Amino acid sequence: MEDEIEQSLLGEHTASDQSSCSDDDDSSGTNDLIVVEVTDSECSDSESDDVQCATASSSPTASSATFMWEDMTKYVGQREHFVDNWGPQNEAQNETHCAKVFKMFFVDQLVELIVRETNTYAAQKIQARSFILLRSRMRDWKPVTKDEMYVVLALFMLMGIIQKPTLRSYYTKKFILATLIFGSITSMNRFESICNFMNFNNNDHVGTYQGPIILFKIYPVLSHLNTKFHSVYLPGQNIAIDESLMLWRGRLFSDSIFP
Repeated sequence: MEDEIEQSLLGEHTASDQSSCSDDDDSSGTNDLIVVEVTDSECSDSESDDVQCATASSSPTASSATFMWEDMTKYVGQREHFVDNWGPQNEAQNETHCAKVFKMFFVDQLVELIVRETNTYAAQKIQARSFILLRSRMRDWKPVTKDEMYVVLALFMLMGIIQKPTLRSYYTKKFILATLIFGSITSMNRFESICNFMNFNNNDHVGTYQGPIILFKIYPVLSHLNTKFHSVYLPGQNIAIDESLMLWRGRLFSDSIFP
């Protein structure tokens, strides 16, 4: 009886040992499989053009295309042949007179528009004032003419050559600072009045305006000059493109930013 009990216990113990061994074998196989998968994943993440990942169970794959540097020691560049018709176009061809070139851009139609809008704006400003001082320049205002506007534009360009700190300094009679040409052409009060009332677009037309709202006041002049620049001159092969900003401490509706 005791022998049978011992044999029975011995058999159960042997069966349990075999079961535990088989479980260990299965788990070790699973662990090996996981290790292989992780290794493959790590290899795929670190794969580059020069290094390829391979395992014992995977077959070798074709190498990916790599960039090849060319030998540039004997390279000779060729400049493109410019064949377009560049330079002055249409009425600007063979024209060298400064006043005539200026009037190609500031044509009579444009100056007449400036005159009309300036006189309209002056009338609106004067009518809007309920009281005008006796010494105000508004009392002496008279409509500007086309010839007078051409003179004002010419003085603007002359101010770019003869630079002074203030507008009134151009009309000073001090011997050391005087520039007599300005006072001989027009009076200071008249010049300041025209500058104060100079306008390019009627405010009543803002409802029908289709362009950028920030350019409303100068859009007629800007649009005209852009058209003339395209028709009068075509740039050549050698172009110098530059940008510059001027210091401004006031308030602006737009920002000027270098790209």
